[in-house]
Amino acid sequence: MKAYVHNHVNIEIQYHAVETETDKFRIVRFVVEPFSIKHDFAPAEDDDDDATDTDSVTNFKVAEIENPIASCNPLIKDDRKEHTNYDMVYGRGRDPQLASGKVLFTYDVKWTENKELHWASRWD
Repeated sequence: MKAYVHNHVNIEIQYHAVETETDKFRIVRFVVEPFSIKHDFAPAEDDDDDATDTDSVTNFKVAEIENPIASCNPLIKDDRKEHTNYDMVYGRGRDPQLASGKVLFTYDVKWTENKELHWASRWD
């Protein structure tokens, strides 16, 4: 029997504007969708986890993904990227990540305005 690890999560944060205050927003829903993605990767040259200056921490990169899915592909411009979906992960012959060896953890964040869900009716 093989064990797999969920090493990628889609995070969708839904928000809406606060009606009574300018430039204020409320998060009304938070959705997390896990995936298991076998990333082929090599450690990045700038993998300096001991860095203390702000620029190094902000631009910190642990690995170069050799087989990125479309949502993680640096060659695709941000305005053309899609949130990770089932077909990206499993529809193109990709394997899930075995729960052994080196594992790279990744995530996507998507902010979505939701004008329909009122603060009082959100799930707590």
